Amino acid sequence: MSAFLLSQLLVGVVFFFDLASFQFREKRKVLGCLVFSALLMGIHFYLVEAYTAAVLGFIAAARFLTAMFTTSRWLLALFLGLVFCNAVISFAGLTTLLATLGATVTTTASFLASDRRFRELMAFGIVIWIVHNTLVGSPGAVALETFFLGSNLVGYYRFYLRRPQAVPAEQATPGAEPVTRADGD
Repeated sequence: MSAFLLSQLLVGVVFFFDLASFQFREKRKVLGCLVFSALLMGIHFYLVEAYTAAVLGFIAAARFLTAMFTTSRWLLALFLGLVFCNAVISFAGLTTLLATLGATVTTTASFLASDRRFRELMAFGIVIWIVHNTLVGSPGAVALETFFLGSNLVGYYRFYLRRPQAVPAEQATPGAEPVTRADGD
């Protein structure tokens, strides 16, 4: 099996983690899925010889794992420093700049306390990665990030934009206050 084919198969595995990730309400669960997807994407980028992005994938896996437990500004600065050091060491032009910008945005998002702001900033970072993946010639990664963006937007809609719906009267407890549900579950 060629390295390119293996890289595209890894994207297929990552697809399921990414698609599921933003459908969780709890930010910690979202980040848990992203640990695995970032690790596998690091391997993917290594196989397609996009070394800046590969290292950023491995940094992202550690970052997502760390951000599951803290929003420390010091650790945010540490991970941003790693991203910029990687850019200096592996500079290869526009793709390095895009990967670094995408990683900077998603690193900042990871350490936000607000789930809503996390999702908004992640969407912006994902768009940057779509452009990057197009330039490095990985159709699987472009498709993956496009679905990842879609999953993020669906989750954002479900949790922050959809109006609460009243629970039907036949499901309500007699004499209880009317109940509304924003999550539809």
